[in-house]
Amino acid sequence: MTELLDFLVGKKCRSYEDFLNQLTNLKPDRQKVIDVIQKLELLPGDEKKREVTCNQSCMIARSAEADENVKNIIKKLKEMTVEAVEIYFLFNICWFYRWLLSEGYPHIYEDGCVEMVRTFIKNISIPGYVSRKIKWSIAFGNFATFNQEGEKIVYEEILEQYALARGMKTFSDIIDSWLILHILLRTIEDKRKIDLYVEKILLNYISLVDTYPELEAVFGVAIEKDMEIVYNSFKKKPTEEIDEE
Repeated sequence: MTELLDFLVGKKCRSYEDFLNQLTNLKPDRQKVIDVIQKLELLPGDEKKREVTCNQSCMIARSAEADENVKNIIKKLKEMTVEAVEIYFLFNICWFYRWLLSEGYPHIYEDGCVEMVRTFIKNISIPGYVSRKIKWSIAFGNFATFNQEGEKIVYEEILEQYALARGMKTFSDIIDSWLILHILLRTIEDKRKIDLYVEKILLNYISLVDTYPELEAVFGVAIEKDMEIVYNSFKKKPTEEIDEE
């Protein structure tokens, strides 16, 4: 494995700050970051769930096959029936995603790489013992639902729990709320349809950023990309609507 991938797989970090300090000591360059993301991209899984591919954005040569150690981690995750053993990789991949949204953007330039990691985490799902420590990762949880409507109900409950009206005590709480809204916004399948669920996400997102402008200093590029994606999605009308006009 690469040094960076070794770190993500096996290093125990007490917090995001601890993760950031140790990652900074590794001095990861762009090639190392892209290499790790492409290894995640090559993992076997449901091809229909693949929303983006990193190599299309970065145009960097990819490895021939996924790293065997990462494959073994995913295999172990699938075999787990109880939350008995903590897997450091699950914590670190969440913190790696947060890092990509802030400090890591200069290493990758393209939003497609960030989306690749988000999609990877969404597909493996995050167990409860991780979300108890990394609160915002609850948006990646493995929910016992049988259809999209049931999953939406779970997400609406998460929205209520982390709504601005609940009150924010620390900047860490604010970041948790923003990350949840960011993830939910990115996972909306059809952003052109503004139902009550989508409207609630957008209003909460915009209200949070307006109320706490310091979020711009941390996630400025990601916020700009989020709004750009939403704007471009809403302005594109379905083919049927264009034909009617």
